[in-house]
Amino acid sequence: MLHVRSTGVTKFLQMRLAIVIPTFNRSKSLARTLDSILAASAPQDLEITVTAVDNRSTDDTRSVVEHYSETSKGRIRYVAENSGQGRSFALNAGILCTESELLA
Repeated sequence: MLHVRSTGVTKFLQMRLAIVIPTFNRSKSLARTLDSILAASAPQDLEITVTAVDNRSTDDTRSVVEHYSETSKGRIRYVAENSGQGRSFALNAGILCTESELLA
């Protein structure tokens, strides 16, 4: 929890952690990864979001992520990266989509 003190008032701000997962044709292992993230315990004052960045997959990656997005109340989202092939393109696209203080 972040404590901010201004004008004699202490405010408590919820920290946000964004997890960016680049993926290419690995929908089965992606599902296991998302299950693990959702099952993990986290401090109450930490908001965790997951962005799965699909780097031109031809399998069912999109439908897997969309299923998790629906069942996780929007904590997981899908981003398609089509500007270039490779992990760095996917990571950069995911980073651009986040607004969190912390990134993993």
